[in-house]
Amino acid sequence: MPAYVTPGAFSLIRSLRGIPAFSIGHWKDGDRIVLLTDAQEHGSLLWVQLDADGTAGPISGTVARTGDARGATEATFSHDGRTIVYVSTPTTSIHDGRLNTGPGDLFAVPYNDRAGSAATPVAGAADPEFTEYYPAFSPNDDLVAFTRIASPSTPTPATPTTYANSNSELFVVRISGGPALRLAANDPPACLFRTVPGLTNDWSKWSPEARTGSNGKTYNWLTFSSTRAGKPQLYVTAVVTQGGVGAPQTFPALYLWNQPATESNHTPSWDNYRIPPVVIIP
Repeated sequence: MPAYVTPGAFSLIRSLRGIPAFSIGHWKDGDRIVLLTDAQEHGSLLWVQLDADGTAGPISGTVARTGDARGATEATFSHDGRTIVYVSTPTTSIHDGRLNTGPGDLFAVPYNDRAGSAATPVAGAADPEFTEYYPAFSPNDDLVAFTRIASPSTPTPATPTTYANSNSELFVVRISGGPALRLAANDPPACLFRTVPGLTNDWSKWSPEARTGSNGKTYNWLTFSSTRAGKPQLYVTAVVTQGGVGAPQTFPALYLWNQPATESNHTPSWDNYRIPPVVIIP
């Protein structure tokens, strides 16, 4: 257990549900924040300060989402700590803190020092004909990647869930708004003789950094899971932008060769892992 996590915060996060969201903009002593969904409060979006003990203020609270009466789940936190994007969905479609059958749309709300504010649909990622979920901010907070499937006209207990849905595909949208862009990486190489939808392209995660070249283009990398080769395996692709204008440029996917090919690999993680060097004592 990290030394900064207080017993009160630990007890609280154990009772919550959902995919935890963090931001480097709120990750220092006195401000170690995690966002979670409170399944007991019907889809409230909560913040928890992991290093708070309750003596100098509350350990947790609700992020207000004025204008959105539905539940919230699967939040992502911008790196600058200013914006939260989450899935807005009927509370009946939240199961164990995650989206179940849909429908779902991406909404954005200012963090506003934990208070929240007016919530608004993310243009291009709040289409009622589709269910959009698993949002993820790009390293410079310019883009949001997400998974998308067609929305059922009338969700029923027999409706396939969003989890590992074979028809899922990956899209990106500018947080400032605009049309959703389908990634070229959704399409498998012709030699696999597979077609989409039907390959469970899912769980997109960005690299922790993006690099801008002398040509003014910013090079982002994105990893995701797909069943194009049979079992779920991890792949990586590039998303290139130029300034804040124009549609991003996307590319086919590359297979990550160093993963266990006989295992099912669903949820990628990408970070600057600092592994201590091995010291050999003669």
